[in-house]
Amino acid sequence: MKIKADELTVGDLFNRGEIVFYVPVYQRRYDWTQDQWGDLWQDVTELAGNGSHFIGSVVVISHGAEVADFNKMELVDGQQRLTTISILLCALRDAYRSRGDEKQAQRIDDIYLYSQTLRARRRKITLGKLDDDSYARLLDGKPDPKHNTTAAYEFFKARIELEPDPDKIAKCFTGGIRLVCISTETAEDAFRLFETLNDRGLELSAVDLIKNYILSTAAKKSQSQLDYMAKAWEQIIADLGGVDKIRFFRQFLLANFPGKVSNSALFEQYKKRVGQDDNLNQFVSDLCEAAECYRRIHECSFDDSRLNLKLEDLVNLKATTSFTLLLKLFAVGWEPSMILEIIRPIEAFSLRRGICGWSTNEMDNIYNQIANLPSNELTADRVRMILRGNMPHDGQFCEDFTNGVFRQDSQTKYILEQFEYDAVGTGEKKIADRQAVHIEHIMPQTITTKKSKRSQGGDWISYLGADADKHGEYFQRIGNLTLLASELNVPASNNPFAAKKAFYEKSEMRITQELCQLKDWRIAQIEDRSLQLAERAVKIWSI
Repeated sequence: MKIKADELTVGDLFNRGEIVFYVPVYQRRYDWTQDQWGDLWQDVTELAGNGSHFIGSVVVISHGAEVADFNKMELVDGQQRLTTISILLCALRDAYRSRGDEKQAQRIDDIYLYSQTLRARRRKITLGKLDDDSYARLLDGKPDPKHNTTAAYEFFKARIELEPDPDKIAKCFTGGIRLVCISTETAEDAFRLFETLNDRGLELSAVDLIKNYILSTAAKKSQSQLDYMAKAWEQIIADLGGVDKIRFFRQFLLANFPGKVSNSALFEQYKKRVGQDDNLNQFVSDLCEAAECYRRIHECSFDDSRLNLKLEDLVNLKATTSFTLLLKLFAVGWEPSMILEIIRPIEAFSLRRGICGWSTNEMDNIYNQIANLPSNELTADRVRMILRGNMPHDGQFCEDFTNGVFRQDSQTKYILEQFEYDAVGTGEKKIADRQAVHIEHIMPQTITTKKSKRSQGGDWISYLGADADKHGEYFQRIGNLTLLASELNVPASNNPFAAKKAFYEKSEMRITQELCQLKDWRIAQIEDRSLQLAERAVKIWSI
């Protein structure tokens, strides 16, 4: 492996007129945030005199002199770091310009932000296609306010403006901040080096390592294979968008190969699979199709509106472990109508295990088992049978549901919505805007506020009497919760029950209207309603 490593200051690295860096298509977008920007800024401001600070390494493939005599450096690792350095230099340039020092501003442009040969002038760094336009606008003094590169620029600009001496900042930054630039001549060597650096302590995500291994494997075959894989990887990352990528790569393996897959062993599992797969193109093609499907599952964005509504229920239920099975069902060609038959059992399976506190780790194993059944056994009946055999029975579920703690979250709202749909009895969705409907605590979360002590109906402490000390145990029981539109929930607030009923009567929610039939709302009523709802839950969430 032929490599060259140089420890350089920022000034040395950027002050080479014939060199231009570019971010290849397979790299992720610029995603550093204030945490990383703040660390770099602290490194700069803590330097004094001739001090120095090492901030890491970059790995590049040197492609040699090309058009117009520029030496193109492909950034295999370090694009986030170099992009941020360039943005800080841009902010420093503009700070000089705003102070009327055009000479220093032009010097930063000519030396650090642009490269120039006898034949042409180019930007020192070219980013990926999703970032480059905004970065170019930044260098031209026309920042895009919606882009992360601009956020970084504004961060550094605000701090530079507070410095009385920009020359000191410029000197410390370009002369004191140091990094190692490691260059190779082949993609294979660069990817191998990338993995070696990780083995020796470089902190990288499993996704970065998976990408590196796939591309390095392709690079050993041919340049055309590498180009194909690089574009395929770009498509995978673009399709996933804001989805949790680690979870996707893990669930892809669970959906397609039997056996446990932990986050810590994710890269090793991919390394094993890629190494064993004679048809790398097919493996990556399957990844591409799965990435698009996974995003649609996560975003509930299929063409079938009924399917999307049921997927929303899974998301609200936080039943994301089931995405392993859904990935497989879509991959083998199940129609939406067939998948709809399975989602309700998945809801019952997920909710019962969650309410009864059964292990979530076991759910991965169960979905992995189902997803890897022989094709002739992967039927709706077999799926239901396996799910039914691995969830709590009616008695345990009813007891734990009655006495459980239900917090103000999407899962509790999902449960209450299902009670509402069951009460209406049509099987149709009724709540058009679930964000406008709140979880209402009938007995308030707190009973010591002034509003809860108003004379109308009596304050809650006096109203509950000897049971007032049970408030903390009961206010999060399912029987004490209902749904109420936000415009009714806010004024109802901590009012006594008699006053609250006036707002409940205006509600369109059947489960809320039913409360108006009651004269009192004490601990006994919470216990009764909790049991009633639990008995309904047993029927609703059954397989």
